[in-house]
Parts: sequence; C-alpha cells; structure tokens
Amino acid sequence: KSLMELLEAEREKQLERKREKQRVRERAAALRRIRPEEQPASTVNVADLRPVSDRESDFDFVEVFSDVTRWLEYGVLSSDFETSVALDGTILGPGLSGALFGFVAAFSSKLYADILYGVFRYGPEAKQQEVRTRSISDWVANYASSSVSAAALFGVYEGSQRPISRWIQGILAGGFDGCLGSESFEACFDTYIQANAPGPSPEAQVRALATNLVMVGQRLQDIAGDTSAE
Repeated sequence: KSLMELLEAEREKQLERKREKQRVRERAAALRRIRPEEQPASTVNVADLRPVSDRESDFDFVEVFSDVTRWLEYGVLSSDFETSVALDGTILGPGLSGALFGFVAAFSSKLYADILYGVFRYGPEAKQQEVRTRSISDWVANYASSSVSAAALFGVYEGSQRPISRWIQGILAGGFDGCLGSESFEACFDTYIQANAPGPSPEAQVRALATNLVMVGQRLQDIAGDTSAE
C-alpha cells in the first residue's frame, strides 16, 4: 500500500509539472499576442486631408520662368551693350562683359521669381513660405550665390566661345594645314579665315571639315616619312 501511495504521489507531481509548463506557455503566448482593443488608436487630422487632384506636382513653372528669363535677358544685354560697356575708357572683353551681364540677368530673374512666390503666391507652397519667412542674411546669401555663380558661368562661356569658334573656323578654312610651320602663324591663320571661310550651309561646313582632315592627315604622314628617312 505504501508503494502505491508513492507511485500515486509521483504521478501527481508529474501532472503538476506538466500543468505548470502549460500555464507558462499560455502566459508567453498571451504576452506575444496584441489584442485589438489594446492597439493604440490612430488619429487623423481632417484638415490635412486633401484630394488627390489637389496635391502639388513636382513641376515648378516659376523656376522654369526664372531660368528662361535669365537666358533671354542675358541675350538682350549682350547684343545691345556688348561693345558699349567700358572701364576707364577701355571696352571690356567678352569674358568680363559676359560675367557682368550674367550677374545682372541672374539677379533680376531671381527677383522676378521671388515676387511671384512671395507676392502673387504662385508655385509650390514650400517655396512661398520660404520666401515670406526669409531673413535679411538669407536674402543676401541667396542673391549673392545665384548672381556670382551665373557671372562665373557666363564669363567662362563668353571667354571660351570666341577662341574655340575662331579655331573651328580656321580649321574649316584650311588655316591649320596651310599655316603649320609658319613664323607668323596667327596672321596666316586669320588670313585663311577671312579668305577661305566655308559657306554657311551644313553641307559646306562638313565638306570643308572632311577636306581639311584629309590634308592634315597627309601632312602628318609626310612629316613622319621625313623623320624616318633622316
């Protein structure tokens, strides 16, 4: 009888341990489970809701208008005042005049854009708010950065455009091949440009370019042959 009691007591202990393990697993599962009533309620501000058609697009027509205005104004300034801007009686070169005209064009086009943003309230709301809340130091930094960068851009553009155009015209006119080795290369080069410039049509330009490339290649072959013979 005592043996049966011991076996029964052992069986009860095992059952109790199993029940304890089951309770532990149930508590762990309950902790991992998020009940719907315990989830935080999400709040939506009705004033922030807007129809899909009213959402702002990424296209900013004021910025496009400002860029187009800057280039158009630069073209007008350079065509009307290119030969009339002087410093101490000396006409400014293409690089300096281009920088000056680019500075003025960028400043005025930036002003037009800010007026459209801040006064007439065109364009994205973020840009309008930025203009209306801009401090004095921000105004100075904004305009200085835009104007100086445009002056550098147009100054380099004008300063490099004419020399490159002159060399292209001279090569098409045969000046490089005809004046190669001359003691007065620049004067000879200008003479070829004035006397042998190709016609304005694209066909004439392409024909002149092909002809001069063949002549230059032939000249280089002759030079290489003379060098190897020596």
